Amino acid sequence: KFNKHYCGFKAGFFNAFGIKWIGTKTFAFFFKMSEKETEQFNIDMTRYETQWKEAVYYIEVGKTRTKDFFPLFEFSYRKLTGDEQ
Repeated sequence: KFNKHYCGFKAGFFNAFGIKWIGTKTFAFFFKMSEKETEQFNIDMTRYETQWKEAVYYIEVGKTRTKDFFPLFEFSYRKLTGDEQ
């Protein structure tokens, strides 16, 4: 789903994860998971948005490596589809 503020990747009706526009030059990954669930991953979270129940990780040019986030993408997708392992 693509809209004004984010591009979400869905599993059924709900977003599992996505990329959001924070400002004109700032982007972030977001993952639909609880704040407690983020603790099992060794990546520093930028903030947790309680209203949307999502963990937000800013993307920094030259520093952020997308493949480091693969476990978060997979976890969010599996959680939403009921295929948690």
